[in-house]
Amino acid sequence: MFSFREFREKKDETKALEVVMKGMNLQSDGDFWDGFLSLCGNADGMALLLDVPREKVTALAGRIGRLKGMIGDDDNQATKDRLIKTGGEV
Repeated sequence: MFSFREFREKKDETKALEVVMKGMNLQSDGDFWDGFLSLCGNADGMALLLDVPREKVTALAGRIGRLKGMIGDDDNQATKDRLIKTGGEV
């Protein structure tokens, strides 16, 4: 059973995953997040633009990368689940 805090954090992460998934599908010629993270390379400017502390901007790259990895893992498993097993595969 989750505590209220754990439940809220899990719910917040699910919302963040939804945003990352939409960003990954936003552009047909590339990944929105790659462009966004390149903008975050100027952490001071991005922090001023978004009116957030610089530390929040610098933490974005790791968090977005982790969430993209989670989505990639889920997509890979979904693809494997749809494949027809052949030959020696069990």
